[in-house]
Amino acid sequence: MRSPRGRVLRLAQSSFWYRHPYIPWRCTYAGGGVKRGTVYGATDERGYRAVVNPVSVADFHATILHLMGLDYKQLFYEIDGKREKLTGNFEARIVSEILV
Repeated sequence: MRSPRGRVLRLAQSSFWYRHPYIPWRCTYAGGGVKRGTVYGATDERGYRAVVNPVSVADFHATILHLMGLDYKQLFYEIDGKREKLTGNFEARIVSEILV
């Protein structure tokens, strides 16, 4: 199956995902309740996969919403008459190890 942009879709855990390599990403926080100079997590030797303390996108979103003073468990939006959480259908957590 192909998406509108021509990407190949695969079935994984009863939902569709794009086939992208799981490339780690980094984010710089400045203030707002984050510990100064904190490095959280690490990648393998090639920088291809997170091997220490991987953080999902849902966890990242939950942490940002928490820093903004919002309760991520109570935030929803409506699409086609169905309520969806801002952090997606996955169980999210706040990455408290980086917070002051």
